[in-house]
Amino acid sequence: MNRMELHDAYTILERNYRCQENSIIYDLHENSQFSVQFFWEFYDSVMTLAQDALGKGANIQTAMKITFVYQQILKEMIFHFDEQDESRLKHFPRNYMEYIERLDDGLSAYFRGVFIDEKLYSLKR
Repeated sequence: MNRMELHDAYTILERNYRCQENSIIYDLHENSQFSVQFFWEFYDSVMTLAQDALGKGANIQTAMKITFVYQQILKEMIFHFDEQDESRLKHFPRNYMEYIERLDDGLSAYFRGVFIDEKLYSLKR
């Protein structure tokens, strides 16, 4: 995991939650594109918040925001495959399931304190 300051992790989460520029949610929803950079930024923010939650416990507001962003990312990916939806994501990764796996594990880290060794993932930066 890339090291990130806690304040930066909260800022990134908030930017995604509010669908602001320079976030994965904004790029998916407003620009119809998948940004690997913004994906990793969001993932790293969740992992930083998860590490912090180990000592303090999960915060309901943070948990709600992480879950909301996670759901929005998944919906945008689903819409990409929906033939009834005219939106197609540019730069959509063929290995999208590996990105979903990372998101799933980020949630597990936050909610359950389970951290997977980076070496075990096939998706590398």
